[in-house]
Amino acid sequence: MESIAFALPLKPGKFDELRSSIKELTGPRGKEYHTTRQQRGLTSLKVWHQKTPQEMLIVYLEADSLEEFAIKRSLSGHHLDDWLEKRIEEIVGAHRPHTEMVLDWHTEAGHRLKHDNKSK
Repeated sequence: MESIAFALPLKPGKFDELRSSIKELTGPRGKEYHTTRQQRGLTSLKVWHQKTPQEMLIVYLEADSLEEFAIKRSLSGHHLDDWLEKRIEEIVGAHRPHTEMVLDWHTEAGHRLKHDNKSK
């Protein structure tokens, strides 16, 4: 299982549009959204609304292969993916974040991500 988390700045005044889009994804488009995410290999998606110190969306994704999920999503041409892409652009703007995991700790394994102590 692979996972990634990233933050996206919310454009000013766009929270109501975000809430509306989420209601649509969990309501009228819910079954279709569920099916298309499963078909692309996504196993979990969580989104938080951070209010301070800057209004952001914190996104967490899990998939067996994040690369495979991204490829399948980008090649799908599915109308729901196109609609979602447009909504994201309107709410947060550009959304191709670069992230790097800096700490990975687990109760059974301890620290699973090793770092050398060299400065870059």
